[in-house]
Amino acid sequence: HITSTAARQQVNKRFLSHIERAVAEVLGIKQAKISLMASPAKHAAHPPADARESLFPDLAEEAPMPEAEESASSTPALAEALPVRAARMSNDSRRRTRPVRQYSAPAQTAPASNGAGALRPRPQEPQPPTGGYITNAGDTSWLNDRYTFANFIVGKANQFAYAACQAVADHPGHAYNPLFLYGGVGLGKTHLMHAIAHAVAPKGLRTLYITSETFTNEIVNAIRYRTTEEFRAKYRSVDVLLVDDVQFIAGKESTEEEFFHTFNALHEARKQIVMCSDRPPKEIDLAERLRSRFEWGLIADIQPPELETRLAILRTKAEESGKEIDDSVLAFLAEHAHTNVRVLEGLLTRVIAFANMQQQPVNIEMARQALYSITPAERPKRRISLGEILAAVSAYYKISLEDLRGKQRDKHIVMPRQVAMYLMRTDTQQSLMEIGMELGGRDHSTVMHGCDKIEQELKREGSQIAQDIEAIRQSLAG
Repeated sequence: HITSTAARQQVNKRFLSHIERAVAEVLGIKQAKISLMASPAKHAAHPPADARESLFPDLAEEAPMPEAEESASSTPALAEALPVRAARMSNDSRRRTRPVRQYSAPAQTAPASNGAGALRPRPQEPQPPTGGYITNAGDTSWLNDRYTFANFIVGKANQFAYAACQAVADHPGHAYNPLFLYGGVGLGKTHLMHAIAHAVAPKGLRTLYITSETFTNEIVNAIRYRTTEEFRAKYRSVDVLLVDDVQFIAGKESTEEEFFHTFNALHEARKQIVMCSDRPPKEIDLAERLRSRFEWGLIADIQPPELETRLAILRTKAEESGKEIDDSVLAFLAEHAHTNVRVLEGLLTRVIAFANMQQQPVNIEMARQALYSITPAERPKRRISLGEILAAVSAYYKISLEDLRGKQRDKHIVMPRQVAMYLMRTDTQQSLMEIGMELGGRDHSTVMHGCDKIEQELKREGSQIAQDIEAIRQSLAG
C-alpha cells in the first residue's frame, strides 16, 4: 500500500522497474507489469497478514517487517527491500550454487497485467532471539526433575528459606511478595526456584524462569529490533516471575530501568516475584528505588550446610547411585566441602567412579586416592600421626595420655584435649571419626565442637592458645 500520491510518484520513478523485475523472477514469469495506487491507511507499512500468507504460505510464520520510522523518506519498507533483493538476484545469476526457491501464487491472487500485487520479502536481519523458560497449564518439561521440594535436604542453614519458598508456592502473589533469596554458590537457590515452579505448575499458572543475563540480552535485542512492546507483554503477562542471579543487572542502566517497571507492573497485579542473588540487596550496587523494592517483601538467606546436613546430602546421593557406601567414608567426604553442595556431590561422584574403575568397594583409603589430585586437604601438611600429636600435647601441658583420652571435664584437661582435636584436624588427613576414636571413642560432633572452640579462641587478639599451638607444632617439626 502507498499512503500518499507523492509517495506513489517517488516509488514509480525510482523503484518500479526494480520491483517488476523482482516480481517476475520470484513468480517465475517472463515479465510483470505493476501499477501502484495511493491508498490512505493508518498502518500501511506492510500488506495485510491474509494477503501475505495466501501468496507465500511458508513465510506466514515469520515476524512482521518493521514499520518505517517516518513518512518523510517517502519510501515504505517494502519498496526499499525489493530493489535490494532484485539486485542480489541479478548478481547471483552468474555464481548461484543452488536454484532460487520459486513461489507460486494462487490463481485468485496472481497479479494481472494492469493490477497490483502484494509481496513481502524475507527480513534482511535475523529476528530477535527469545530466552527464558515459560510454563503454561502444568507444563514442567523445562524443569529439572530432581529440583523439587521433596528432594531438597533441609537443615538449620536453609530451613527458613525452604519454608518461605513453600509458602510462596502454596499462595503465589499473597504470601511473601517479592521473595528474595541470597547465599553463596552451590547452596540450593536454583533448586528452590525450580521447586516453586514445580509446585505452581498444577495450578495452571504462567511461570517464567530467567537469568538476569538473559533478561539483559532480551532488552538489548528489543531495543535493536524495536520490539519493546512484545518484550514488555512477555514479562508482564506472567503469574510467577523467577529471576536467577539478579545481582548481575547492577550497573546496567537500561536493564535496571526496565526491570523496575516490570517489577511494578507485576507487583501491582499481585503476581509473584522471586529473585535470588549471591548477596543481600543492600550489598548490590543498584538504584535506590530498585533496591528498596527488593527489600519490600521477605529476604531469606541460605548459609553453608552444617556437617549433619552435608552427611544427609551425601547419603541421599549415595542411595541414588545404588552404591553401598559406609558412613565413615561419607563423613570423610563431608569434611572436605564446607561451603558448596555441588562440590560435595562432585567429590562423591568422583569416588564412586574411581571405585567402579578399580572394581573395588568404596573405603576411606580409596576415597583418599580418588581425591588426592583435586583436593588440597588430601595432601598432608606433615607426615605425622594422631598419636604423635597427642603425645606432643601431653608433654607440652604435662597431662597424661590417659587423662586426655578420658572422660574428665576439668578445665585444665578439656582445653588441652580441644587443642589436640584442633591440631589433629588441621595438620593431618584423618577424618573426624578417626580423631574421635584416638581421643577415647568420642563422637565426631564432639570433635567439631572442640575445634570450633579453639578457632574462636584463636580470633582473640593476644591469645595464649595461639602461642601454645605454635610451640607444639615446632616440637612436632623438630
